[in-house]
Amino acid sequence: MPGDKIPGADFPVYKVRIQNSDIDKGKSAGYRAVYYVRTATRIFLVTLYSKTEQSDIRVEVINRIIRELVLPSE
Repeated sequence: MPGDKIPGADFPVYKVRIQNSDIDKGKSAGYRAVYYVRTATRIFLVTLYSKTEQSDIRVEVINRIIRELVLPSE
């Protein structure tokens, strides 16, 4: 999987760094995309945020977002 697995999450969740081309600070000051891997063919975007506006997202928040999604059964 691309990105880093988020430790402590109740689901297979990963975080990817994305460079913001509007600023010259590289990926560290860019965006973060957090996604949940439901199956090999079902991947859900959990959240996308800018590191300049939000420092991090807590695992509890990620778990809550995923639980609130209405996900179709397999």
